[in-house]
Amino acid sequence: MIFIAEQQTQDSDIASTFMAAKKTYTDPFAEDDHEGIAQAALDSFEEQIAIIDKTGRIVAVNTAWENYPDRQPAGVLDRPHIGINYLARLRRHNAGGGKVSTLIRNIRSLMRGDKGRFTVELPSHTGSKKRWLQLSVTRLLSGGEPAGAVLAYSDITARKLAELAARKHSMTDQMTGILNRRAGLEALRKQIKLCERHGRSFTACYIDLDNLKLVNDSYGHKEGDRVITTLVKLVSGVLRESDVMCRLGGDELLLILHETTLEGSGIVLKRIHSAVDARNARGKKPYSIEFSYGLAEYTPGCKRTAEDLVDLADRDMFRMMLVRKTVALSR
Repeated sequence: MIFIAEQQTQDSDIASTFMAAKKTYTDPFAEDDHEGIAQAALDSFEEQIAIIDKTGRIVAVNTAWENYPDRQPAGVLDRPHIGINYLARLRRHNAGGGKVSTLIRNIRSLMRGDKGRFTVELPSHTGSKKRWLQLSVTRLLSGGEPAGAVLAYSDITARKLAELAARKHSMTDQMTGILNRRAGLEALRKQIKLCERHGRSFTACYIDLDNLKLVNDSYGHKEGDRVITTLVKLVSGVLRESDVMCRLGGDELLLILHETTLEGSGIVLKRIHSAVDARNARGKKPYSIEFSYGLAEYTPGCKRTAEDLVDLADRDMFRMMLVRKTVALSR
């Protein structure tokens, strides 16, 4: 039995090829070989394609499906042979629910006539190897009634990796390799949501390098950049994996100390000071790395925005700088 795809604007190129093959091919030697024409149309696509009937049983596949090199007897990498019920196979290997269970429901909904076509991206990572597949499902009609569907898998790994690389580039400060200001503020907003959800405080720490202008004027901007990157490395070395650091701009850094109160942040700052002091002690530079900091704690229900926290930590830093200068002058 040859299924005919719906002629709707949302139909796939696969379905259109079936229609064109049946309507335009006039070779008298092949006029009666509609199944052969349809199979040739299937085999012309690079995607792995299978046709299933209303029960989910595979009734036809193309060469790409048969020869898929990484086929596995489970999950979205499964490429069963003709006669196997594809939906039952998916369900058996994904009994726990999740994205594949949603996929099965959507295919069944499509074959009931609720929709004509849908596309879904499916991650299929194995170990350290990252892979993404895209599945397009198009409903088929026979006598005006739903009769099955065309499944077309394509590998979109290259595209997804490019998207991830572009996203990472847009979020990264190119000089230091840490998050840039935009990404840092977004991380701060996410931390606020987590705080409200779980009822746990966290602290934002604003750090500003002291005397960077003097280093730039005396030894050049490249040396000033080295001071910034050195401090970033020292701070990164003492932060926990759950903490976040971003560069707000120039010589200003922001730390997001996960589930840390103002009192607890003192422990983190003590470790940072120890790392910087050790670096200064063994360094051969004619200057020392020094910094000022300010803190702002977010507690559940305080209704502060990410920008509010940065501003509060910045003000706290200037307050502490004034106190330090006052103490120095009084000696």
